[in-house]
Amino acid sequence: MDQQTFQAMLERRGYRAIRFEPQDYGLDAIVCGTSGKIEVEKNLMLHSGELEQMTYEEARFLIDSVYGDEMVHVVHPCGHVLLYASAHYEGDGPFALLPHPAYYQVPVYDEARPLKRCPNCKKPLDVNADLPRVEDPDRL
Repeated sequence: MDQQTFQAMLERRGYRAIRFEPQDYGLDAIVCGTSGKIEVEKNLMLHSGELEQMTYEEARFLIDSVYGDEMVHVVHPCGHVLLYASAHYEGDGPFALLPHPAYYQVPVYDEARPLKRCPNCKKPLDVNADLPRVEDPDRL
């Protein structure tokens, strides 16, 4: 996978201000953005050659794990991307003790609380709705 493809996958999940910074060990893939009024920056450290060898499924897993704090990126009927922590959410971060299932804003930050309404269309969120995951074509 190349940087352009990985960036397209991040953009499809609502991340903006994406940059790649070469490091001695490989590459940092950084996303920045706002969640409400909070500025958020998340970083994925990739070892040399790791991105080039990564499959689409591995990239999806890393994006959910690192940028989404172990939550799944889903699409609300209005088209807005949200993070979903299922009833079986097993993350060990700041969201572990909060009630689940729950939705969160992208990008998520440590002090975030579950959303009750979609930030885009303002409709109430149903935690029992089966919202589809963000999908990627097998090749871009």
